[in-house]
Amino acid sequence: MQTEQQKQLQDYRHRAAECARKALACQEPTIRRSFAEAARRWRNLAQRQEDASACEPVRVVALRS
Repeated sequence: MQTEQQKQLQDYRHRAAECARKALACQEPTIRRSFAEAARRWRNLAQRQEDASACEPVRVVALRS
């Protein structure tokens, strides 16, 4: 079962892909750039989310002798 973070990451990637498809399909340069910028922002957000999840806190146990 997916965690909430995984679902959010998947959603960000889906939105980035959707914006990229719209950018490629668009004829108007201004609108194309807007969709391309939106796709970049969604990808960056997904990357930050992925990096943050990779830095999950790790429990450290110290042994005494």
